[in-house]
Amino acid sequence: MKKTAAVFVFGLCLIATVPAHAGKISSVYTTYDITKCKRIAPPAEEFSGGFLCKGFKGNSIYWAEGDLRAGVGFGKSPDTHCSVQQSFGGFNSVDSNVEWRLDGGTPYAAIQRWRVSYDPENSEKIKTWLVVNHLERAESCMAALIEGSLPDANEKARAAADGQSRTFSCKTDVAKITSVEPTTADQLISISPCVGE
Repeated sequence: MKKTAAVFVFGLCLIATVPAHAGKISSVYTTYDITKCKRIAPPAEEFSGGFLCKGFKGNSIYWAEGDLRAGVGFGKSPDTHCSVQQSFGGFNSVDSNVEWRLDGGTPYAAIQRWRVSYDPENSEKIKTWLVVNHLERAESCMAALIEGSLPDANEKARAAADGQSRTFSCKTDVAKITSVEPTTADQLISISPCVGE
């Protein structure tokens, strides 16, 4: 299988607040630069290391990569979160932009776009996925995955964040998949739910 290098451009550069619905629900966008993040896990064989980056309102972002597959966590001590262990089976990378969904200014979900290789014979064939991460007090996990080629994919991701993600349990619930072809969570990602996390 041909491996392609993943390119990541991270670090806190931008914060913009965008109203979403009437009331308390809103979005904030941040972006991060890995060269400006703190390395907290050293590199090893087929592991690029782990980095702690600034997020929003004290919610940090942890990024790690191993064997050209990323893992991302959000919140307090995010390097210990289930979402870091949740990655796609194919080689992948994540965009630098994060959309935080807020209720009265408090984040309850983080949305990030992933680029994922889906052809074992040609890793340059890529699909994009919008991943809705549910945020708990000391945990984060994938609650919903929306295929990026679907019409209104961004709106679908926000609806998932504002819907099932609000009451999602990382330990007991399975991530919901919205895709062009029928797909289940265990066909896409490594862990869901986060049993034992």
